[in-house]
Amino acid sequence: MGYRSDVRINTNTNGYGRLTDLVGDELTALAPTIDVDGDSVILGWDDIKWYDWEGDVRAIMNAIHTIREEGYPYEFIRIGESDDDEEFMNSNEHLLDRHIEVNRHIDVWSGEYWFYKSDIKVTPEEVAAELNLSNPDVSESDVVRWFYKNPTVKEYLNERMHELAVRALADLYEEE
Repeated sequence: MGYRSDVRINTNTNGYGRLTDLVGDELTALAPTIDVDGDSVILGWDDIKWYDWEGDVRAIMNAIHTIREEGYPYEFIRIGESDDDEEFMNSNEHLLDRHIEVNRHIDVWSGEYWFYKSDIKVTPEEVAAELNLSNPDVSESDVVRWFYKNPTVKEYLNERMHELAVRALADLYEEE
């Protein structure tokens, strides 16, 4: 048990190198998610006991304070189980290529459907039947498999991607 948090640290490759120098090579082993894109490095932990006074976490937090003092750009976010438990720190974030933020929102949907978009309505039982599963309790991976096999959903997603691509190209040409 214990209190759980989700944590992200965003920095550039130089900041990541300095964090690694300060924490050690085990920083890579400690972070289950490392997303590198160009000069941007995002470290992530989901559902972790993030207690500032414990060894590995303390070492990471001390390293974050050090890179702040040394002028490396970074963003740090920790969100806890409570809705009002958010911690955000940053420095020189304008130098980063990508950014992280907390995004909490409320979706309204009919609980009987797993996927709902205008004329596409799917129940767990339909997914189970289409995948020839004897148990109607389907997993997320079953739903993903179903999405890729279902022509109606595939067509909808292809149309949506086409719309987004056309809009992005139009925006690109308007800027020039």
